Amino acid sequence: MLRLVLILLTCLLTAPAVCCAQSVFIWKMETESIVDPDGGGSVQQDYAVKRALDELELVYEVGRDLPEDLSPYRVIFVLMGWWC
Repeated sequence: MLRLVLILLTCLLTAPAVCCAQSVFIWKMETESIVDPDGGGSVQQDYAVKRALDELELVYEVGRDLPEDLSPYRVIFVLMGWWC
């Protein structure tokens, strides 16, 4: 629950930058699943970020490797996993 709250808080704090963004990149450095406190199942670590971006109807890309050219992106979320 705490992790979900922290992710949502981060999304709210970055909302002004994200709302003005033309393109967002989500860099998933780890692929571990976490327990979803609301749904009871397991979800990927980018679940809350993607959900927030979908609600804002923003275009985003997800990748495990960081692109060499970051100029197309206005915002980059770096998801480093639970223990980082």
